[in-house]
Order: sequence, then C-alpha cells, then structure tokens
Amino acid sequence: MIIRRLQAENILKFTHLDVAFPQRGNILISGDNESGKSAIIETICLGLFGRTANLDYDQTPKVIHWGDARGWISLDFTGSDGQNLTVYRHFSRQDPPQARLNAEGVEDPIARGEGEVNAAIAQAIGMEFDQFIETIYLSQGAPEGEDPEGIVRMVAGVEELELLSSQLDSEIKMGREQVNRIATELTHASQELTALNLQPGLLEQKRAKLAELLGRKSALEGEVSNRTQQLNGLTSGYKTATSSFSATLQQGKQASLAAWNQNLKNLQSALAGLAPLNLGEASAIVARLREKTQRTLESLQSFNAIVDKSIQDGKSRSHWLSGTDAQSMAGEQQALAEADVIASRQRGRGFFQFLLFLILAVPVGGIGVILSFYSKDPQFTLLATTAAKLVPDLEPVYLQAAMGVGGLFLLISLLGLGKIIKNIALKSQYAQARQVLEDRAEEEKKIVAIIAETAQLPLCQQIARLSGLGDQVPWSENLQQWQQSQGSNLVDEASLSALLNDWNSDFGRLNQILEAMLRALDDEQRQANDQINTLTATLSGLQQEIQHEQERKDRDQALRERSQSLKENRTQTAHGIDVRMLAQQLIQGASQEIAIGFSIELRRLIAKTAPLFTRGRYQHLRIDENLNLSAFSPVKNDFVDFSETSRGLRRQLMLSLRLALAQALTARANARSQFLILDEPFVHYDHDRFRESFHALGNISDVIQQIFVVNQSFDADLIESAACHLHCNIDQDVLEVASPEVAG
Repeated sequence: MIIRRLQAENILKFTHLDVAFPQRGNILISGDNESGKSAIIETICLGLFGRTANLDYDQTPKVIHWGDARGWISLDFTGSDGQNLTVYRHFSRQDPPQARLNAEGVEDPIARGEGEVNAAIAQAIGMEFDQFIETIYLSQGAPEGEDPEGIVRMVAGVEELELLSSQLDSEIKMGREQVNRIATELTHASQELTALNLQPGLLEQKRAKLAELLGRKSALEGEVSNRTQQLNGLTSGYKTATSSFSATLQQGKQASLAAWNQNLKNLQSALAGLAPLNLGEASAIVARLREKTQRTLESLQSFNAIVDKSIQDGKSRSHWLSGTDAQSMAGEQQALAEADVIASRQRGRGFFQFLLFLILAVPVGGIGVILSFYSKDPQFTLLATTAAKLVPDLEPVYLQAAMGVGGLFLLISLLGLGKIIKNIALKSQYAQARQVLEDRAEEEKKIVAIIAETAQLPLCQQIARLSGLGDQVPWSENLQQWQQSQGSNLVDEASLSALLNDWNSDFGRLNQILEAMLRALDDEQRQANDQINTLTATLSGLQQEIQHEQERKDRDQALRERSQSLKENRTQTAHGIDVRMLAQQLIQGASQEIAIGFSIELRRLIAKTAPLFTRGRYQHLRIDENLNLSAFSPVKNDFVDFSETSRGLRRQLMLSLRLALAQALTARANARSQFLILDEPFVHYDHDRFRESFHALGNISDVIQQIFVVNQSFDADLIESAACHLHCNIDQDVLEVASPEVAG
C-alpha cells in the first residue's frame, strides 16, 4: 500500500492541507514541537481507519480544527493488489462521521458508511488497525515499555487464537460447574418429588365433588331466588293492599269523592298485584274484593260523570253570572238598559208629538168647524171677519179642508199619546225583567256555591247537597236514577257503613291468610339460606383442598419438566464441553503451527534488520516456538531477554523487530509495495546512531518503498537525498504541495 495524496480541511492543526507524496523514497517531515508534524501522520491514519492511535471512533469530533464545526479528509492510496483508491471522510461536531470509498475513475462508491468503508479498507490493505499501529505506524515513543512477545503474537495471529483458546477454557470450566449445579438440582428435584407423593386421580375426585356441591348450591339458590321473589311480591302486594284499604277505612265516610276514587284505584292495583300469586284459599277473597272494588269504582265513575256535568253546569252558571257577552247576565242587563233608554227616548218623542199636533189640531180644526157650522152665530162673528180678511175668497171647501187638517193633526197627536203609553208599559216590563234577572242571579249564585263546595265534602254529604238542588239543575234526573240503581250503597252513611263493614270482614280474613303465608315463606327462606351457608362453607374448604392439590400437581409437573430439562441441559452441556475441548486442542495445534511457521519467517527477517540498527553487534535474535524473543549478547556470550538489555539497545532491537514484523505483514498480505511511518523513532538516539539508523532504512526491503520519517530536524545531506521534505511551521495552519518536492 502506497500513500499518493492527502487533502484535508479543518483537521487537527491545519485548516487546509493538500500534499502529493512521491511513491518511492524517504518522505521527511520536520519542524518544532506542535508545528503539525504528527498532525500530518495522524491525518493519514484518520483517513485510512477513521481513528488515530490516541482517539477512538467516538472521539473523532476532537480532530476538527478548533473553532470550526466540521472538517473532511480525502486520501488517495494504492491498495495491496495495486488498485488505486480514494477514501473520503467527513467529520462534524453534531452529526456522526460519514465515509465513502471509491476506485479511481469509478463514480459509484465501493463502500459507503463508516462501518462498510473500514471493512473494505482493511481488506484492501491486508491489515486491521491494531496490526497497522504495531507494524506500519511507529508513533512517538512507541518502543518504550512495549511487550515484544505480545506484538509478535498479535501480528502472527496467534494472540487471537490464544484468546479464543482461553475463552474456550473458561467456557469448559463454566460448563463443568454447570454440570455440577445441574446434578445438585436433579437431586433436589428427585427428593422433592418423593416428598410430594402425588396421588393420581385425587384432584379429579375432589373436582367432581365440587361440581356436585356447586350444582346443589345453584339449585338451592334458585329456590331461594324464587322464594325471595314470591316473598317480596307477596310482602309488597300485602303492604300496598293493607295501606290502600287502611286509607279507605280510616277516611271512611269522611272521604271525599276524589279520595274514594284514589283509594279504590290503589286498592284495585294492590289486589291486582296479589291476584297472580299462589295464594290458595285467599285467592277467592282477593277475587271477591276485586269484584266489590270494581263495582264500587264503576258506580263512582257514573257519579263522576254526573259530578262532571254539575261542574260544567256550575261553570256555565258562573259564566252567566260573571261573563260580559250577550248571553251572560251582564249582557242581558246591558240589553235591558239599552232598551229602557230607547223606551225613554220614544216616550219623550211621543210627548212632543202629542203636544205639538194637539196644539195645531185645535185652532185649525176648531176654526173650520165653527165657521162651517156657526158662521151666523154672533159669538163667532169676529172670528169669521178675521178669517175673511186672511182668506178673502173664503169658500166652504176651505173650511172643510181646515176641518180635515185639524182632524189629521188630532190623529197624529193621538198616535203620539199611544207611543207615550206604550213606552211607559215597556219601561215597566224592563223593570220587572231586571228584577227577574236579579232574582235568577241570586238563585244561580246559590247553585254555583253548592256545586263548588260539594267537591270538598264527604261523599254522602256531596250526594245529599247535589240531590237537594232538585229540578233547578238539568242533571237532576241522572242523579236520581244513579241513586236508585248503582249508588244505592253510597247515598247515605248507613249504606256506606254496611259496605265498609263487608269489606273489612273480607280483608280481615285475607290478612290472616297472608300473614300465615308470609311466616311460612320466611321460615322456608331461612332454612334454605342455612343450607346454602353450610354448602358455602363446605365448598370453601373443598376449593382450598383443590387449590392445594392443584398446586401440588403443578409443582409435581414442574419438577418433572424441570428434571427432564435439566437432564437435556446436562447432556447438551456435556456435549458442549467435549466439543470445546476438541476445538481447544485443534486451536492449540493450529496456534503451534502458525507460531512455528511465523517464527521461522520472522527469524529470517530479523537476522537482516537487527544488524542494521545495532551496528552489527546483535546479529542473532531467537524466537522460540511460543514466539518468545531473546537476543544473543556477545558480552555474555549467551541469549538474553529484551529486559536485560540497555534502554538504548532495547529501542534499537524493538525498531528492528517492528520493521521485521512490517515486512512479514506485508508479505502475508501479498502487497506489491508498502509504506512505513516513523514518527520521531530516533528521538533518543545520538547524532551518529540517528544517521546510521536513517541510512539503514533504505536497506530494509525492496517491498517497503515509501517511508515517512518525522523528526524535529534533518541534516542537509539527508534532506537532499530524500524524495520529499515537508517543513512545518508552528505559525502556519495551511500546507499545500502540489507535486513531490521540498516544501518549507
């Protein structure tokens, strides 16, 4: 795998980063502390794996440049199979990271999303993140305090097998413990089953008995319900009938017609409620009382019709007395008054007519008579002379006409006198009519008062008062007929008392029978309830026994099922132990074979790298079949553990080991070329040892073609011999190199 180009915005120290790397040679990165040297290397690591050696996946927002909300990385690289790829990652402080992997010249991505991209890159470069960190990427101070055997096991793949073997060993141990627990549980379950001693069929017998008792109880409850209904109906009917009849008797002869109607209706309803009940000999009494009540009600209904007529008659009379229309007393009085006024006027006109025409008739008719019959009489000479002067040609015909006119005037005067006499007679008639009206009004008032007050009187008195009106009322004949037929037992107090006594006799006998029936029903009800209570107590005890037996049965079944499950579990667990033991043997054998094969290859590679970084002093590093490391010390003339060497030598040996592991990992991935990252690996070396180690990098392997070396400074000749030199400045957060060259 080779890094071709790195682009980034707002990542770590740099706000803008765009560097094209040469695909061969040493790439030197220099600069003071915190100038951004390691930021370039960590950005490459971040682009490949979505994390760095110091930051896990969930900490990636920390890689965003301070003060910015988001950033991105675009990394072009060549995979182990030679395919050119580009990975793009986007980071945000609010949203999850985004990732995309594309092949060169192909628009559709190979993988999308952080998880898919990480898996695709691991396959493309032939290594996981942990292997990359321990071999390809040597970070600052990494050799210090490391476990070399652990690194070798991890790179060889033995560590995972050992972890799997250890996990299997733990599972085998847990399985054996589980088998022991299962055996203990089986023993306890067997002991509890023996202690339960469940009797087959006992639960069914108890349930059958429970069903029988429940049936008996249900039948008794049905009887109790029927008796209760009968008792309640009889009690209710008895109380209602008693109350209604008591009201009738208590009011007795003092009850009004309305009270009699209401009491008899209540009594009839109460008796109707008793009729459907099984009353035995009391049924005949109830039927007889119902018949008497019905007959009396029918009689009262007939009387009610007469009373309704009297009320309507009273209303008509009251209207005549108080009304203002023409048919009322006021209307008749008004008509008489108006007629009297007219008669007075006609009488006055008659007087005027009589006097006027009498005055006219006397002179005119008298002169004509005198002159006709007494013209020669000396007493009337003056009258004749005066008439002659007035009528010069006084002829007999004129005298006859004067007598005729005088007679006419006298006739008209007599007609006026007739009017006077007639109107005087009319006024007298009108006065008599007014008196008749007043007399009638007094009678009507008495009748209305009697009709009104009878409604509140006792029945006998009401009948007597209405009968006393006689022929003054139009319904008198109806009342007399009713009294002689239907109302014969209600018309007087004696008849009414006889009726009430007859009822009282029947009702007294009915009371005796009903009270006896109520006592009998109450006794039967009490006995049935006692039986139900006894059955309830028995059922409660039986239900508890059934529940206890059911719990025992459930427990027995649960124990048997648990025992069967435990046996199956024990068999499965034992089989699992056998399988894991076999798998553990296979894993241990495979691990041994891998370790032996990897140790041979690693010894060959270390034999080449160790002399390069130890000035040839340590040419032999031993790796046993368990991948344990030791170095041959010329001073001690023997192999020594890494911990027995000096710190400087241990760093050199660890560097040699890491470079050998990088070669082995690259070879296992069948990579055509590989890059290395050395982040200040020689910081603790002296100047000469640094130069020697730097020059040795070029002789490691033909496959390792691209080496990133980070250091604060490099000698001029080293810079000139490098393929690329990037110099970082603490004051600059932008770095852009379009083509491989020395940048500063």
